[in-house]
Order: sequence, then structure tokens, then C-alpha cells
Amino acid sequence: MTREEFVSGFERVAVLMEEFGCSRVSAGTDVPDAALRAIRLDQLGMVMNHVKLRLKYQKWSVRRTMDGETAMVEVSDPQEVNLYDVCKNVILPSTEWRQCSMMELLASTEQPPRFFVSHWWGEPVMAFFD
Repeated sequence: MTREEFVSGFERVAVLMEEFGCSRVSAGTDVPDAALRAIRLDQLGMVMNHVKLRLKYQKWSVRRTMDGETAMVEVSDPQEVNLYDVCKNVILPSTEWRQCSMMELLASTEQPPRFFVSHWWGEPVMAFFD
């Protein structure tokens, strides 16, 4: 990675951290052991706050299957956003430059899991909070 790429990436993280509502701005942390990359509910909340902010000003073109048919539809309501949508529109673009997990951008240290939550990526992410 060149210095310019690093600075550009760090500036991108600074903007993302501000958008995600983080009180600190950093390049996150490196956690080689995926078992220690648990995301906390408040961090997921930061991601969803970012989603809500973006959907105020734009619509996302997303894939939905209805009656056995798959089609592209526009989504502007955060209540309709599933994890596939968040991954495509937020997580992958945010983490691409560092090739890291979202947790590694939002956290400052390892985060071992306290609970395991089984979920379907197709359900609305806001259902996690209910």
C-alpha cells in the first residue's frame, strides 16, 4: 500500500467514523482471529444510523424475490433494508480499501463474543433490535 493510498484510506475512515457517529476517529484495529471479531449492538446501531442517513437522500437498487421471481427494486425505507443490502451498500465499500471486517473499522481492540445470534440475512436488519 502506498502512502497516498493509506492517507486516502485513513481520510475515508475519518469520514465514515463521523458518519457512523463514533466519538473517535481512527483506522480501527487489526484482529487476525475472526472468532474475536464480534460486533456489538451499539456498533450495529452506528451502521444502521448511517443507513438511515443515506436513505434520506438516496434510494438503493436492491434484489428482491417475490412469488418466485427475482427483480431489482428501489428501497428508501430503512425498515426494508436487509443485511444483503447493508453489505453491498455500506460494509463492502467501507472495508474494501483495508480488506478488513466492519468490526475492525469500528472497534479499537478485540471483541470476543458474549452471545451468538442466528439470523437470516434476508430479514430486515431493524428486526435485530426488536
